[in-house]
Amino acid sequence: MVIAAVVDTNVWVSAFLTPQGFPARLIEAGRAGRFAVVTSLPLLEELLEVLRRPRIMKVRQTTADDAEAYVRSVAAVARLVPIAGMVRLCRNPDDD
Repeated sequence: MVIAAVVDTNVWVSAFLTPQGFPARLIEAGRAGRFAVVTSLPLLEELLEVLRRPRIMKVRQTTADDAEAYVRSVAAVARLVPIAGMVRLCRNPDDD
């Protein structure tokens, strides 16, 4: 049985900012097929929005094109699942 995991946006961002860090190693394990990466369009949109923030781009001297390429690489290895409904579990509604 293959483990499926939704990788939090913060982990993707950390991997983007520090390509040799532990979050990047986790991402590489997913890309290598050690677990199935699962995501959704809203999560990919959130990731792109975060990566396009000026302070994020400044850290790695990246561009909006770099951010878009990274999100495309995420989408290429992830299984895209539809959102079936909304949940209200977190104090911060953005985290739902």
